[in-house]
Amino acid sequence: MSINCYTLTMELTHIFIEDNQTRSVHYVLKYNLLLSRKQIRRLKINNSIFVNGQPCTVKTPVLKGDKISAKLFEHLVTNDILSTNIPLDILYEDEYILVINKPKDMLVHPVGKEIEYTLANGIKYYYEQQNVYMVSRPVGRLDRNTTGVIIYAKNAHVHTIMAKQLSESTSKKQYLGIINHIPDNLEGTISLPIGRAKDSIIQRVIDDSGKISHTTFRVLAVYKDSALVLFTLLTGRTHQIRVHAQAIGNPLIGDTLYGQFSPFIDRQALHSYSSTFIHPFTKEVIVLHAKLPKDMRLLIKALR
Repeated sequence: MSINCYTLTMELTHIFIEDNQTRSVHYVLKYNLLLSRKQIRRLKINNSIFVNGQPCTVKTPVLKGDKISAKLFEHLVTNDILSTNIPLDILYEDEYILVINKPKDMLVHPVGKEIEYTLANGIKYYYEQQNVYMVSRPVGRLDRNTTGVIIYAKNAHVHTIMAKQLSESTSKKQYLGIINHIPDNLEGTISLPIGRAKDSIIQRVIDDSGKISHTTFRVLAVYKDSALVLFTLLTGRTHQIRVHAQAIGNPLIGDTLYGQFSPFIDRQALHSYSSTFIHPFTKEVIVLHAKLPKDMRLLIKALR
């Protein structure tokens, strides 16, 4: 069944407290409520902006003590993704955020002919069991065979706030990876620009004309000719850890795109171990962890 409708997701309010400042409603929406240009445009279309309970325009001036309200509506189109009963390992959930421990061999979104067994399909099914019809909004991505923590925002406004934290590095993502060989330095920062490889839509390479990229690393354990490493992303480029690990001569074990096949694991040994972020409304610092998956634990056992 096709479902196309507008639904009220939340009402945001702000009490303007600045003295001797001439500001407009638009200023409050953008800088105090952190709404995107697209969201403000939708508010205008739906006549969903109020000052002290009275309808207004974005040009309406605001004074100290005024209460600015915005009723957020979203146009939900849910018939483009199949609903699939996939067990979800939920690490955290409230009315704004859903955090999942992603398994290996699973895409975040349907791509090409793979339209059924992805996190988006499983999340849609999970929501439908609660009579909720919600768009799947991941904050960042994980490769098919990278496991671990992935955050979903439950509406566009929350996604805007969480994505801003990610781009401004006020949130932190850490990964556990098992690399070939023991690095010369047991900790450090890899700062090398990453661009797309020629004639490939998937592979990335170190490229002086690419996007600046920073990854810190710290060796946690050393085995015979390999190491367990904690990686922290300071930027968020496609395949960043995988490319940077290869660039310093220590590709991830099992990474056939940037390294070599391993008889001990059938994927790159990379796990999104933790995520630290500021809750968009409570302002509480949330720290979430996903334990190392079984295949990486078995790999460590084989390497010892």
